[in-house]
Amino acid sequence: DADGVLPAARRRMADHVVAEALDILADGSRRWNPSVFARLLSLYDNIVTALRSCLAEDDDGGRSLVLCAVLWGVVHQGHTDEIAALGEETRRRFPDLTAPFATDAAATVATARCLLGDPEGAMALAGQALAGAVSPTAAVTLRRAMGYATRSVGRLDEAFAHFDDVSRLARANGLVALALEADVTCAQVLADRGRRAEAVARAERAQVEAQAAGSVVNEVWAQSVLAHLRLHD
Repeated sequence: DADGVLPAARRRMADHVVAEALDILADGSRRWNPSVFARLLSLYDNIVTALRSCLAEDDDGGRSLVLCAVLWGVVHQGHTDEIAALGEETRRRFPDLTAPFATDAAATVATARCLLGDPEGAMALAGQALAGAVSPTAAVTLRRAMGYATRSVGRLDEAFAHFDDVSRLARANGLVALALEADVTCAQVLADRGRRAEAVARAERAQVEAQAAGSVVNEVWAQSVLAHLRLHD
């Protein structure tokens, strides 16, 4: 700081974290496994620090939106309040949904809103962002947010349609991890609707596919839901 190089050091640090975030986004969309998840968790503090720096210093949202987007992967992992606050600030600073990674960042914010008990806010943002979603990942993750929000308010037919769309779109774009997660969530919604045999069948198919793909997180998720379904048979 005394030598006047601290701002430049912070910019280099943020550039390094953005590059890591882009790599995680690409890797995690193909196969969400423990190594990708562990890498993201280990980088979490640096992502938050870099995002705060970018929000304070940047005139455009190029770096902030990437960093907000990658936080989608850990929004469920005990960081929801912090991610929600940073995500909302990112949206206020850089509201243009046509910017690169803007709709991906919107998916992070919409998911956080749903987790914090604001399904209507989640649906409003996800619906708005979906209209301009250009990246396959954003189109999938925004529909996923819509699915969770509609399920939380008991709109089960809509929820199933959203998750079924997630499964189809994710597979069509090679996003296998997200497709498998959506299949298992479809099984849960089928069970909510009293269609337990269909629910078990869909979860079983997802488990087999996840095991074959080496997607351990998806396999464990499928096994957990199957255990719950069979417990209530």
